[in-house]
Amino acid sequence: GLYHVFYQANPTTAAPSTGYDMHWGHSVSQDLVRWEEWPVALYPDASGQCYSGTACMIRHPVAGLTEGLELPAPALFFAATTPFSQHLATSADRGRTWQRYPGNPVVPNRGEKDRDPKVIWHEASAHYVMVLFVGGPDTYRILRSKDLINWEPVSILPNWYECPEFFPVKSPTTGEELWLLYGCYRNKDEANGPVFTSASCYQLGRFDGQTFTPVSPLRDAHHGPNFDGALIFANEPSDRAVMMGWARYSRFPGEPFNQCATVPLLLSIKAIDGADTLCFEPAPEVDTLRGPPILNLTGVSATEAASALEMLTRDTPVDVSVWLHPTTRETIRVRVREWVLEYDPVSHALSQGDQSTVIHPGETVEARFLIDTSFVESFWNGGEAAYAKSSLHTDGGPAFAVEGEVWIEELVVYPMADIWE
Repeated sequence: GLYHVFYQANPTTAAPSTGYDMHWGHSVSQDLVRWEEWPVALYPDASGQCYSGTACMIRHPVAGLTEGLELPAPALFFAATTPFSQHLATSADRGRTWQRYPGNPVVPNRGEKDRDPKVIWHEASAHYVMVLFVGGPDTYRILRSKDLINWEPVSILPNWYECPEFFPVKSPTTGEELWLLYGCYRNKDEANGPVFTSASCYQLGRFDGQTFTPVSPLRDAHHGPNFDGALIFANEPSDRAVMMGWARYSRFPGEPFNQCATVPLLLSIKAIDGADTLCFEPAPEVDTLRGPPILNLTGVSATEAASALEMLTRDTPVDVSVWLHPTTRETIRVRVREWVLEYDPVSHALSQGDQSTVIHPGETVEARFLIDTSFVESFWNGGEAAYAKSSLHTDGGPAFAVEGEVWIEELVVYPMADIWE
């Protein structure tokens, strides 16, 4: 009855981590938006630090592992560092406390800094499947197991690195049952595969329990720039793909913590411009924080909207939805404090900083902004493009502004409740 989030943390300091003090912090929620911190789930020991991993459900009895557990029961897989290897922990009290498997590691060291295991149950082959990052060079290794303890390597995916995610999806263009592989990818040598570099990308393909066969090109997924290490919830009660990302390098001066998680994101595959496209939108639970609108504009120019938007202050958390209709070929800009997003009505390119992506709206461009005192998330064209941006209310600039030759069909500003009240 609870959502569980685990995250790398150092409970002794809020200073930036050195990378050698990693525990697994643990928080739970009934509704994905209001969270309660629970005791640390995993502590470093003689096997080293507790690096990233995953959660899965144990479905079948396993000798030496499931005695005393009510099945299905949760399990954690994580990377230890002395040497790098994959370890297993279980819980007999629905995730409140965790016990390491005495036979760890279940996957001994396989290469350079192998870590970030993602474990799922693959029904068609009746095996558990692990996607594991192994460096030197970058690879995802696919392993399989009947019992979560004994793992057999079955295939290798080159050029992928760190924090894999892997789950089934249905193609809206063909109706085929496919698998979505998500993570990071880097390759500059065409002799080694597609030349592509991304810290958040995905590929669709077929999976037979051993081999992933791509059916789509590599594509950028979330556009950051403060987004990394994202996974979906295992065992989500409505079988939704709900992802939370690490808001990497976010800033919280004066707070007893550093960095944070993004809001929960509902992932979906949509048919956009004839292609199966991964989209990110705020989970519906986020809407429960909305208060009655404090501003609702319809049919105004950017100049007319500017005077009304002056009522907003940079330190007021808000949820802004806006529908923009370009009236010329000139670039449209949306500003939140010092952050600027630009949309080119001719090329349909959406740019921020040195990063650009093409979206495929109709005549009207739709966008949503979740603006907190220290962080902003933005979603365009039904989640075809998504951004997470560290942004302090003290940074300067407007609370929210639209600039350019554009007709604002509608702009709605909702105040957002404090989740800690």
